[in-house]
Amino acid sequence: MLTPGSSNARKMVTREDDLKELATSLSAAIAKARQLNLPTSAYILSMALVEVSQALKGGKAGNEDAAR
Repeated sequence: MLTPGSSNARKMVTREDDLKELATSLSAAIAKARQLNLPTSAYILSMALVEVSQALKGGKAGNEDAAR
């Protein structure tokens, strides 16, 4: 994936960038699920956010996902 930039200098989006974007999206989805009174959905999304956070920290979940 490439991000917009000058024609000569293009930056590759890293796995870390993708994980940070996913964490942001999950946080927004959790807030929306809570607003809509969907506690089970909020819980499941929270568990996904925990896994993404662990992957960002280079923890066990990140290593397992990289092997898949």
